[in-house]
Amino acid sequence: MDFLGIKGRSPKMPKAILAKCQPPAPGWIKSNIDGCSFGNPDPSGCGVVFRDTHGLIKGCLAQNLGDNNSVYAELWGAIYALRLACTKGIRRLWLECDSTFVLQALKNPELVPWKLSMHWKNCLKFAASIQVIYTHIYREGNSVAGILAKHGAMVESCWWIEPPEFIRRKALIDNSILPLYHFRNI
Repeated sequence: MDFLGIKGRSPKMPKAILAKCQPPAPGWIKSNIDGCSFGNPDPSGCGVVFRDTHGLIKGCLAQNLGDNNSVYAELWGAIYALRLACTKGIRRLWLECDSTFVLQALKNPELVPWKLSMHWKNCLKFAASIQVIYTHIYREGNSVAGILAKHGAMVESCWWIEPPEFIRRKALIDNSILPLYHFRNI
């Protein structure tokens, strides 16, 4: 309809994309990672969660990174995940994150800031010695790692073998049959 000489457009429906965290295949461990910063730079942290084939949490980390930016925090999440996999003797790792920059940096280490380049290259050497896959997940499916990252930015660093109380509800949702969606305008 033409109203006051302005043509109307019908709204486009957003596309619903499944964003649920999936458990790894038998014999694999999955690590979801996330990083956060409350400014640029401001308090930052990263979160790492390890899950088994049944989707059960086998360990998680909330790491305080001091005053940094979100790129730095996201990269440290991957570094800590790979370091922990090395120390825990994990030989098959599925690393998943919501940062496309981290996934690009895994293919092209030259993207990593010089301040982190040595840590990054050491982790990539370990990754080359095991079976590892890297995938993207939308933020909605990465909420446990996101909560851990925010916790790390606000408090001291901590490693848990059992999931702490503040992430249990989200972890249960991840393991439920309920779908989680990411909505994107097309």
